[in-house]
Amino acid sequence: SEGSPNKKLIPRLAKGVIQSVIAGKEDEKLMVDIENCTESEGAHVIEILKNHAPLLKLPQSSTPTLLSYWMLFLRLYGRDSIKCSAWDTFLLQRVGSVNLQVNSSLLGLLKAIVRVDNEFGKKLFEIYFRGQRLPLVEKVLASYSTQKSKIFFQALSEYIRNPQHTLQALRLLTSVASKQGAHVDMIVETKCMKSLIKVLQATTDITILGIGVADITMILPVIPTHIPSLLPEMFAVIRNALSFPALPSSVTKQVQWFLQHLYGMFPVMSVNLLKDMKRNNAQLVTKLEPIISHLRFNVGMLALLEDELDVNRWKNKEPHQIVTECVQGDYLCFFDNFQQPDFSIEDLYNEITVEEPQSIDPSALSVEGQKILKLHDLVEEKILLTPRKEDQELIFSTEQLESRFILLRNELLFERYLQKQYLRRLRKFQATSIQKHATEKPALEEGVLEELKEKNNLRTQKVSKLETQFTSWREQLMKEMNELQRKFNELEQTHFDLEIRYEQAEEEIKELTEEVNLKKSSAFDLEMELLTLQRNHDDFYEPYKECALNVAKNISVWEQNYHRACDNAAIATETGAL
Repeated sequence: SEGSPNKKLIPRLAKGVIQSVIAGKEDEKLMVDIENCTESEGAHVIEILKNHAPLLKLPQSSTPTLLSYWMLFLRLYGRDSIKCSAWDTFLLQRVGSVNLQVNSSLLGLLKAIVRVDNEFGKKLFEIYFRGQRLPLVEKVLASYSTQKSKIFFQALSEYIRNPQHTLQALRLLTSVASKQGAHVDMIVETKCMKSLIKVLQATTDITILGIGVADITMILPVIPTHIPSLLPEMFAVIRNALSFPALPSSVTKQVQWFLQHLYGMFPVMSVNLLKDMKRNNAQLVTKLEPIISHLRFNVGMLALLEDELDVNRWKNKEPHQIVTECVQGDYLCFFDNFQQPDFSIEDLYNEITVEEPQSIDPSALSVEGQKILKLHDLVEEKILLTPRKEDQELIFSTEQLESRFILLRNELLFERYLQKQYLRRLRKFQATSIQKHATEKPALEEGVLEELKEKNNLRTQKVSKLETQFTSWREQLMKEMNELQRKFNELEQTHFDLEIRYEQAEEEIKELTEEVNLKKSSAFDLEMELLTLQRNHDDFYEPYKECALNVAKNISVWEQNYHRACDNAAIATETGAL
């Protein structure tokens, strides 16, 4: 009848999917047939596939094809069609795959699943914070934040407050904040923003401080109306940063950007808070003097505090406009005038001393060449924190390298964020110019456009430079991680072998102990039997021996008496006869 499942079509489609997955190639005709079949027939096909366990044990080359069919089922019949514990486990086990094709197929499927399944999103949260950072899960969770922003920020707030997961939670927040989605403002509707600020006020970890300050800086243009209530707590973060004995240049730069944005958006309140900070702790403000001395006058200082707190001043202003207003005034031009590198190449080069070569050898390096080689080693020691070759007692610190790697990646993401804001502002400016067909101040507009282009070019160059450094650091870190993983595998195998040997030795010891106990028991029985024999010997053998000795002594006398008796008997017989 019409609407009933086609019993011949269902096995054919299921068999076709299995064969296609085994071959590792999608069958377009088969996909069209699946799209044309009824919902009941599709459900029967999926049920057959769920009961076909070998489908999940195929080689990795078949995984992208399998994921493509699951994506098709999800699109046609919804999440419930592919909701299965075995299939969900299969997906979660593949999130750490290094295969690009698997990652590409898995990314789209997971994004579609978390869009409608909150429980699966929670499982991804648990996996992300369970071990090492997984870029694929990070991308899926960033997509999840756009769909379920409130749930996402509530869950993230819990992980930020947990000291074991704070760093990883901030890295996830960086991925979300740098994209400047419309959902980012939901962070102030939950406890996430306050949790972040509270952690940064008390942290003693430089890496957490650098990433957290960068995250808040990127969020500021999205939540301008909520900043006044949080401004005193944000300056408490700056006070905590100033309490560190020394800060790396990347973290110092983030604090500078943070202060520039606060001063650019709320100059009156920022200056009042700086005055309060100076009254309460003048020593901390002394550390801020190198930054404050480069602050330029902000016209907003002429406004009243009430006007500054008016929420209407942010109407019709997009985040990129707020950023460019904070930056284009050059309230803090530290790129050109204020920059504190960790070391100076010129100072390192001048400190190097090399002896003049004694012999004339065409293949020998010149003095300058030797100095350059030594300079290369010193720079590697400064950047990568590697020990000198002659100092064998120092050990390479992976934690220090990982910390600098994270800070460099964070700086790169922030530079990309600023470049994106510049590009948005530039496109907005160009679109406005085209629409208005401005004729009044073309020269001025062209000058502004050229200035923006020049700043964008400088930003692009800096981003390229940071990307190069980022790639170098990532390669170095991957090498160290591979080496550590190799050593760990060797130690794990050695530990496994020793455990087996230990268990075997324990079994042998048990067997020998049992055998010793049996021998002791047998020896005790023999000892008791020996004592019994000794007693019997003393009681019976000695009298018998004495008797036997007496018999042996008297046997010759008895023999003589016997012979005499025999002779006497013969004589008596003869006499009787006579």
